[in-house]
Amino acid sequence: MRYLLMLLLCGLPMLAGAVEFTQDTRSLPLGRVMQVLEDPTDALTIADVSAPSAAAQFKPHDKDTLNAGYSRSVFWLKVNLRYLPDHSDAQRTWLLELAYPPA
Repeated sequence: MRYLLMLLLCGLPMLAGAVEFTQDTRSLPLGRVMQVLEDPTDALTIADVSAPSAAAQFKPHDKDTLNAGYSRSVFWLKVNLRYLPDHSDAQRTWLLELAYPPA
């Protein structure tokens, strides 16, 4: 019982920041819930930014749309999503679109 409580307490913060969606979701604005890491050197890899040590380098994004202006930097985006289908067989294919900022 003690281990279950520890697991729940450790896992709840991860779920708290997750954006929940279902198979009926058609559009989900992610601008204000994503986190951004700017890599001006173009040196980071997916392994680098996925490592737990990189989590502190991501900064919360506070606008509806990402607009980095003119930049040669690489921008890594992170968002926590949680899929809540009504039925376990309700699998869907999803498309992630980063809209053009001035639009």
